[in-house]
Amino acid sequence: MISIHGDLMDHEPLGFAFLRSGEDAWTLVSIESHLPRSSVVRLVHYNGLFVALDAHNRIMTLNERKGCMQLQLALGKNFRHCGYLVECSGSLLVAWQIEGEGDAPVIRVFKVDLKKGTLEEVKSLGNVSLFLNYNSSFSVEFNAKYP
Repeated sequence: MISIHGDLMDHEPLGFAFLRSGEDAWTLVSIESHLPRSSVVRLVHYNGLFVALDAHNRIMTLNERKGCMQLQLALGKNFRHCGYLVECSGSLLVAWQIEGEGDAPVIRVFKVDLKKGTLEEVKSLGNVSLFLNYNSSFSVEFNAKYP
């Protein structure tokens, strides 16, 4: 179980804590002490790693041996809204809502390669739908065949 904590209203940096099955105490990860001026806005558990997206559009992973966050990728994107992290068909995606024409928002989706530290824009999700929310995001694959 993972939990983001902090208070944006009091300008307190957002960090996170996690609790593993069978453990009695939460492990606190203080982002402030490891990445100054950083606040976690999205957090997922992907491929055995805690992956965080911060308010500066940086993707970090938790190095449990050192007890700190490690920068994997500085996205450098200046989107107006916070991004969303979501696992989809075994891949890690980051999605942003950007301003579209008129009232219709536009979502841009990128596949994240943590090992290479790269992004690749996703042009089509195929038969997958993304459900993006501030609290949690997830993907669902739909099969065209049904009884």
